[in-house]
Amino acid sequence: MLFLSMLIAGMLDLKYRKIPDYAIFLICISGIFFYNIGTFERIAGAVYPALPLFLIALKYSQLKGGDIKYIAGLGFGVGINTLAVILFFSAVFSVFYSLIKRKTSVPLAFVCFIGFVFGRCLI
Repeated sequence: MLFLSMLIAGMLDLKYRKIPDYAIFLICISGIFFYNIGTFERIAGAVYPALPLFLIALKYSQLKGGDIKYIAGLGFGVGINTLAVILFFSAVFSVFYSLIKRKTSVPLAFVCFIGFVFGRCLI
């Protein structure tokens, strides 16, 4: 279910550069049901990565609110530890994606989906 929710969000972000709220909600709900982690790890997963992104978004207009909500929702769903793995592989893939597409902006939900897949396969 989490895989499917992230796939939907990733494909919509890749095609339209928008992450719908229902996709974020599905990620949160499926993470709650399929990831047995503590409440503190969920809250830390939502707050720790989203707060710095929010502060960056206040200064730079390239970072959109949907990206911040997506990271917070994903972090709440999978927890801070799994989110760190996803973001590591997402960052690596983002570099390759931006070099291939010759763009400085990448669709966050799409690269996080790829990071999720690599994280699940390799770890």
